[in-house]
Amino acid sequence: MKKILIIGMVDSIHTFHWIERIMADDTIVYLFSSRKHRRVHPELVTLLQVNSQIVLVGAFPLLGLSPYWSFVRSFILKAIGVNGSFLLRRHLKKKKYEFIHALEIQHAGYLMLDAFDLIPSTSKTIVTNWGSDIFYFSQFPEHRQKIQALLKRVDCYSAECERDYELAIELGFEGKRMAIIPNSYSFTHPSEVSQTTSDRNQVIGKCYGEVFGLGSIILECVKMILSENPQIEVFLYSVTKDLEKQAGTLKNMYPSRLRYFTARNPLSHEDLIKEFARSRIYVGASRSDGISTSFLEAMSQGAYPVQTDTSCASEWLQMGCVGSVVGTTKDEIYKAINSALQDDELVNRAQKENSRVLIETTDFEVLSEAAKAFYS
Repeated sequence: MKKILIIGMVDSIHTFHWIERIMADDTIVYLFSSRKHRRVHPELVTLLQVNSQIVLVGAFPLLGLSPYWSFVRSFILKAIGVNGSFLLRRHLKKKKYEFIHALEIQHAGYLMLDAFDLIPSTSKTIVTNWGSDIFYFSQFPEHRQKIQALLKRVDCYSAECERDYELAIELGFEGKRMAIIPNSYSFTHPSEVSQTTSDRNQVIGKCYGEVFGLGSIILECVKMILSENPQIEVFLYSVTKDLEKQAGTLKNMYPSRLRYFTARNPLSHEDLIKEFARSRIYVGASRSDGISTSFLEAMSQGAYPVQTDTSCASEWLQMGCVGSVVGTTKDEIYKAINSALQDDELVNRAQKENSRVLIETTDFEVLSEAAKAFYS
């Protein structure tokens, strides 16, 4: 049996999607949590319950453990000098793997770096770039030094776009470049009665702020759109705590035309896909991003994408997708949204072409075959 150690975020849907792709009859996946006091994602819990070839290792959070008790447990471990690095090193002293894969850099990758002296030369090491792992964090000296040290030691590196491969080489990577594939997305087929995009009257936006998001600009654009287009409705999701008050004020102004879900009270993935399928336009804006899974999911459901150029979205337009990749100013984002509201032909062409490209490149079987090739 092929033994693979995955170091990753157990509470992330992205980790679940990757493991789901790579499972095979000849494979056992050992999963080590890259972050402390985290609950295992519900989708991953379900997968664990039906597949005995996925094994949790390390001082893992118990399935179903509340965040409070998980935090207490983590605090106790830390008080006695037990952290993620200690646990991973202890585990690697006991067990050897053919493949050791860090899914994401700032947590999983750094843990791998701390334990590299215990990884035998016979183990193939892989690190996968998530989102802004190197595009954003390489700007900071402390992170840049760690990223460079990690990239110089791993055998393989994977990313979601050409931009991040070029940057990895600049940072000293000399190993094997893995195929460019989305880390956590596979094509989600629209419902059989998928509405033509030009017949839809909803704009959907990912409204997060904090370090990476530009949700405040999206809110400014939404206010203008609602004011100027009485027939348009807006749905916002992942509204972060710093933007909740602003979103609430806008909701009070347009109570029947604006709905939103906060990051603290998230919408289920299934329900989010349904909202994409009801939307004419999707808006994503950030200071830094990777491919943006929401960008792909929106396109799969026929929503015309407006995405800032701080992501890798432009590479998908080069592949034949139709959308607007714009700068990060309010004027640029608003202009793209307004144009898509006025142009039925544009949004309908995008619905057709984007579905075609995604079916060809991101169907589950296509991505599963490419992901399994990482471990050959």
